[in-house]
Parts: sequence; C-alpha cells; structure tokens
Amino acid sequence: MAANRVLRFSTAATPLVKEVPHRQLQDRLFKRILALEYVKGSVSSTIDEYLREGKFLKKDELDRCVQELRRYKKYPQALEMIDWMLFRKFNLKSRDYAIRLDLVAKVRGISAAEKYLTDLPSTVRPSSAYGSLLNCYCSEQMKDKAEALFTKMLEEKMIYNALPYNTLMSLYLKLEMPEKVVALRKEMEDRDIKPDTFTYNMLMRSYSILKDVDRVERAMEEMENPKNGVTCNWTAYSSLAIAYINCGHHEKAKPALKKLEEKMDETNREAYHFLISLYGSQECW
Repeated sequence: MAANRVLRFSTAATPLVKEVPHRQLQDRLFKRILALEYVKGSVSSTIDEYLREGKFLKKDELDRCVQELRRYKKYPQALEMIDWMLFRKFNLKSRDYAIRLDLVAKVRGISAAEKYLTDLPSTVRPSSAYGSLLNCYCSEQMKDKAEALFTKMLEEKMIYNALPYNTLMSLYLKLEMPEKVVALRKEMEDRDIKPDTFTYNMLMRSYSILKDVDRVERAMEEMENPKNGVTCNWTAYSSLAIAYINCGHHEKAKPALKKLEEKMDETNREAYHFLISLYGSQECW
C-alpha cells in the first residue's frame, strides 16, 4: 500500500492503512498533550486513547506536534512522543534521531545524550546526530568537547554545509573569541563550504568587535552579490547597523537601518522591536 497513507493503530498495535481526516484532529491531540501539565496522564497513553477513539494519525502530524512541543519548551513531552513513535515502529528519519538526541540532552543531560549517540547502531547514526550533539556542547559552552567533536566530524567527512561551522562560531562569539570566528570563515573557504546568512551575520559581528569596519563592509558586499546565492534579509542589515554604531560610524548606521526597515516583515515582532531599540538609542543620532 502507498507509503504516504496513514497508520491507525488498534489496541493490539496492528497497523491499518486509512485516509487522513481533517488536520484539526492533530491540533486536538496537541491540546490534550499540553493539558497533561494540569491533569494526570502520559503522552503515550494520551496518543493511545486518541487512536482508540477511532481517530487517525500520520507521522508528519506527530512531527508537527513534536515541533510545537519544542517551541513551547515542553521537552519531556516531546521526547516521550518520539519514544512512542520508536515503540510503534515508525520509520524514523535521520532528522528524528538528531531531534531525539537534543531532547535527551535537555531532559536527561549531556552525558545521557553522549551515551544515546554511542549506543545508536552505525546503520542509523546520521551525521545530523553528531551535529545535534555539537549544538548541545556549544549551548552549554563546553568548548573543548565541541572542538574535539568538530574535528572528528571533519576527519570523517560529516561536514558538507555551513551549519556545523555556524554552531561553533556562535560558541566563539559567546566566549568573546571573534578572531576564531574569522579563522573558521577562512577554513570554510579552504574547504569550499559555502557560507549562509547566519555565517555572514556572525562574521560581521566578529569584525565589529575587532573594530574592523572595512571587513564588515566587504562581508556585506559579498552577501549582496547575487552570484553568491545568499539571502540578504533584515538580520544582515541589523548586523551592519550594529557594526557601524559600535565603531562610531553613526551616520553610516542610518542608511543601514533604512535598509533594515525595507527588508523586514511588519508582522515580525523580533525585527520590529530590534529596529525600535536601535532607533531609540541616542548613539544612533
């Protein structure tokens, strides 16, 4: 039968293939899980009860629930939902293992996440799971472990895009080590790893800390070059404006803020509040 059909589980956990009803069902399941904060019960028993009522679920609906639970910082419930999928023999993707590792770190600690990665069979141990552990190390500012893992990922050819570099760059910025961000950008060039918007933003922040306005402007020119295929969004112009302000170039900050206004979506609260805070700074004028 078609792989994209829905699995409905009986009380005996026998999978049956059915069509999916309206996605409001998924919304109602999510609300039930959120309500567990106030009533007794578990995520797994809530899903089982939901299915016994004759409702149906697809994996992508469960994935959306996990995503929303993470957004609301309901990490134990998100972890239990993925564990329920594992118990029910869902076909998990590499992304699922990476998400589970992140949730294990948040719920049970870094050591448990390390053990989870080690215990994963090599056949289902994706590079994204190593990237997830790298992110955990960087979030906890575990510099030595982050660098050692990053080196291992390079040696085993697990790094093929900017994400792991961005993760390590963010750690260096937290630790006030902007020169290491610059060095990582050079390494990306040597390895022919294309930077993305986040890479350039952190690079401009690093040059700003180093008071190197010329290199900030060159990084911005690279971003704006359509040949590079990088999205030059409001965050890029916010980084540029901050760099100018930090380096005392207040007049140059004004057109950067105007560009920020042009690029931002008016419904984006983060961009709006960021813009207001910069305009409200006396240093800008």
